[in-house]
Amino acid sequence: MSDYSAFFLMKPEDVKRYAVEVLHFFQPEEETDCVEIGDGNINYVFQVRSRKDGRSVIVKQADKLLRSSGRPLDLYRNKIEAETLMLEARLAPKFIPEVYHYDETMAALSMEDISAYKNLRKELAAGRVYGHLSENLSDFLAQSLLPTTDLVMDRQEKKKQVKFFTNPELCDITEDLVLTEPYLAQPMNPRNKNIVTPGNEDFVRTRLYEDEALHGEVAALRNGFMNNAQALIHGDLHTGSIFVKQDSTRVFDPEFAFYGPMGYDIGNVVANMIFAWDNGRAAGADAFCDWCLKAIADTIDLFCEKFLVCFDACATDLMAKTPGFKECYLDSILSDTAAYAGTELIRRKLGKDAYAMTITLLTDSQGKKMGKTAGNAVWLDPNKTSPFEFYQYWRNVGDSDVMKCIRMLTFLPLEQIDEMSTWKDQRLNEAKEILAFELTKMVHGEEEAAKAQNAARALFSGAAGDAEHMPNTQLTEADLTDGSIGILTLMVKAGLAASNGEARRLVVQGGVLVDGEKVAAPTVSFTAEQLSKGIVIKKGKKVYHKVSL
Repeated sequence: MSDYSAFFLMKPEDVKRYAVEVLHFFQPEEETDCVEIGDGNINYVFQVRSRKDGRSVIVKQADKLLRSSGRPLDLYRNKIEAETLMLEARLAPKFIPEVYHYDETMAALSMEDISAYKNLRKELAAGRVYGHLSENLSDFLAQSLLPTTDLVMDRQEKKKQVKFFTNPELCDITEDLVLTEPYLAQPMNPRNKNIVTPGNEDFVRTRLYEDEALHGEVAALRNGFMNNAQALIHGDLHTGSIFVKQDSTRVFDPEFAFYGPMGYDIGNVVANMIFAWDNGRAAGADAFCDWCLKAIADTIDLFCEKFLVCFDACATDLMAKTPGFKECYLDSILSDTAAYAGTELIRRKLGKDAYAMTITLLTDSQGKKMGKTAGNAVWLDPNKTSPFEFYQYWRNVGDSDVMKCIRMLTFLPLEQIDEMSTWKDQRLNEAKEILAFELTKMVHGEEEAAKAQNAARALFSGAAGDAEHMPNTQLTEADLTDGSIGILTLMVKAGLAASNGEARRLVVQGGVLVDGEKVAAPTVSFTAEQLSKGIVIKKGKKVYHKVSL
């Protein structure tokens, strides 16, 4: 009989006895079966099940060596995982399997069996849709991340937590595997773990190994990963660590957990959903791909909403309550999210039958980042950004940004993009049309993209006849005073200005046109007869809006 007073690597028969003698989960005479069910690289996972009534328990034991390479690992990581699960269970109980026992001597974690749930990675690969996923993931992220920051926790307690959850060996794996090695060729990368699919050699060399601007961005992300002890993060939140049923979700395997940047967890979720979308795209599963894109957008949007609510309810730090701080804080998380999603895409795609992809922080033509708080966000939801507005946004990117956006955001052949990179002057407008059409088609479908393009072309040519697909406001007689309405009031009702004062400034500055003619003064008004035919208001260079009575 095995003695569990000193560490050894258990086999199934040892685990069966362990479940009786240490866990007391089964009676000594009870017949059980034990199978290894894990497929990970750094742990052994067993399921022990009663033949009598089906009761079961999961035993997860850490090894001292990495399976793939024999690299030594500290068994302390399993204690970190156990404590992380127990802490997350207090913060987000709906999403965490129950921990029954942690055995420090055996480096064994015993927990609830969630085999009734299915591995999300496999489910997505099979093209299955889970309508509750965005709601559940955003709940888990909002509930588990912010409460572990020193914006909520006592600062001294937070520092103790940072010390306890220090996970150097597993962090080292991420720092090398994700944030260093994909960008370096030999001899700078002596481990040479990068596998490049034949035919992709030039792409990997020029876009990864020799791209110094990319290296600078990744170096900053790596530094943030190592030094930004923002919150207790899962550290390995891919779809293989998420299990689902049609009505619920479970998150486990936080063996890489440590205090790091929140955006790393969220970015991993986004990247893995992009993988699922790409797989569906290759299989021609249009409906599944549409759901993936919506799930990504909804997860981020819902996280933002829930994060801000949680912040208002839970934040205790006095300086954190300064107006504007929480929005700035959230923006930094979203910036990290996009960037770390890019590093995960590069890491996972390098060596597969697909092109490597990176996502860097998107900025507008003035160098400002895209985001809600910056006031320049575009949404995938047509109720927030119409297909016409979406098209117009991308049609009007700066000359210096158009090729960057085409390269980053479209799936045009690289040869075509390289040829377009030589276009100048008027051909840049053609490139902008291609960018706007491709992105609108990707998000809203080809029919809506064509409508938006036709409307935009009509406006550009001075013909407002194809204005039916642009944003519009329908007035009633009650909106008029003595049979007319002033331009300032009209702009506010159309949502083109927040106040009469803002509308006045736009008119005085010459930034407002109606049916192609500049509005001469803030006192200009429009009659019911004019409005019955419909008018098109242009604000600035990019915003068009139809108003009718």
